[in-house]
Amino acid sequence: KRYPVPGERGGHLIRTVLKSMREDAGLELPLRSDILISVSGGCDSVALARLLTRYGRRVVAKEKITLLHFNHGWRGAESDGDEHFVKSLAREWGVACESVRVPPPSEKPAGHSPEEFARALRKQEYARHQKKKRLILTAHHLDDLAETVLWRLCTGGFPKLAGGILPRTKEGEVRPLLRVPKSDLQEFLREEGLSWREDRTNAEGDLLRTRMRRELMPVVERLFPAYRGAILRSAAPLWPR
Repeated sequence: KRYPVPGERGGHLIRTVLKSMREDAGLELPLRSDILISVSGGCDSVALARLLTRYGRRVVAKEKITLLHFNHGWRGAESDGDEHFVKSLAREWGVACESVRVPPPSEKPAGHSPEEFARALRKQEYARHQKKKRLILTAHHLDDLAETVLWRLCTGGFPKLAGGILPRTKEGEVRPLLRVPKSDLQEFLREEGLSWREDRTNAEGDLLRTRMRRELMPVVERLFPAYRGAILRSAAPLWPR
């Protein structure tokens, strides 16, 4: 049987993911369990899904992959468009897809932002699948890791949480892209001739993390172009092995 051969960027990515899943997440490959890839329709998750469905036979058999999408309905027709886009990708790539429609809260949850409320609902859905011994893969990447470490340093959470985002949680959530910058994921999708959906709310609003992404991180990159690698070298030794 002939297997598809990735381009230069895709080849580098799949090697990085294999190493990360073995060494950082401590997984034995290929995986025997079913997996769900959380796919919003954005660049990061589409790149992870494409990488594993097309080039990931050493990670997991294609028939064990399901794309998992959450439609929170915040952006009306745009949210429905994201759901349709992810379902279309699943059909085109020949994998299963599960879409979960989560109605937005009628009012702001006490003590939580709507984003935190949505995250909690996603975690509940992950837990339901994890009870069935299904791994959840999410597309957190190196930019997310660097942002998280800086956020914790500046808000007082650094001493206990200096490792930032962990490559694997106790509950079975796996993040195989933590060594990959977002720009590499974008280049991979261009190499594959694929598009993705842009969620405008990621750059809007006054949430601290949103403002960091919009205002602080461009300044950090301008002053310290290699900051991502430096933060990775500091965080990775603190990850549980």
